[in-house]
Amino acid sequence: MLIPVSLISTFLGVALFGICLGLIDLSRATPDRIPWAVVVQAMNACLWGLIFIPVFWLLFPLSLANHTLIRHLTLRTQAEQDGGGQPATRPESK
Repeated sequence: MLIPVSLISTFLGVALFGICLGLIDLSRATPDRIPWAVVVQAMNACLWGLIFIPVFWLLFPLSLANHTLIRHLTLRTQAEQDGGGQPATRPESK
């Protein structure tokens, strides 16, 4: 389940990055442009770059590592909370 989630989140992140680039490009005062096409073109360019440029394929294992780390930390935090969340105390010696 972690691999599909990391792939989808990588594509969504790159698509959002492309939308931001398109909005920045749209803010320039260039006449005779279709506003929605500028944004979609930038998003498509980023997604095509992710798919067809091998250097960017490194984003997939990085995303998987990130999701694995988040899962590990989440499970560890849940285990600590299920254990009562109280720090262990030493018994007093007499």
